Amino acid sequence: MFSDGPSNISIELSPQKHSFHVGDRIRLTCSSDGNPRPTFQWTLNFTEIIDSEKYHFSDQNTTLEFFTDSITDNGYYHCFASNSFNGNLYNYNGYLMLVVQDKNISSSTRKTSSNTKWIHLVLLPVYVFRKWQL
Repeated sequence: MFSDGPSNISIELSPQKHSFHVGDRIRLTCSSDGNPRPTFQWTLNFTEIIDSEKYHFSDQNTTLEFFTDSITDNGYYHCFASNSFNGNLYNYNGYLMLVVQDKNISSSTRKTSSNTKWIHLVLLPVYVFRKWQL
C-alpha cells in the first residue's frame, strides 16, 4: 500500500470575483492529494473556525461557507490538510487573504479617501509542508 502526506493543495473561491462587501455569501473549497485521505481544518487569522450558526462545513470539511457580517471577516483563511502513517503526522496548508468592505462606502469615495476600507482578494500560492514524529 502506497502512503504519502498531503500535497497539491488548492483553495477555490466562489463566487469568483475580486470585490466583497458585508452581507456577501462566500464559499471556500480546499482540495489536496494524500493517502490516506487527508482531513481538513480551517482557520481565520490562525484561529480555528468551527461549524456554527455563521460558518458551515460540508464535504468532510473541505468546503466552508459563510455570509460576511462585518469587516472583521477580513484576514487570512488557511486550509490545513493532514494525515498520518508509519507513526508520522503530515500537514500541508494553503491560504488566501480576504478583505471585506462596508457597503456604505461608494466607489468614488474608495478611490479618494486615504482611510477608506478597500477590498481585494489575493490567492497567495504559499504552501507549507510539515512532518512530525508521533
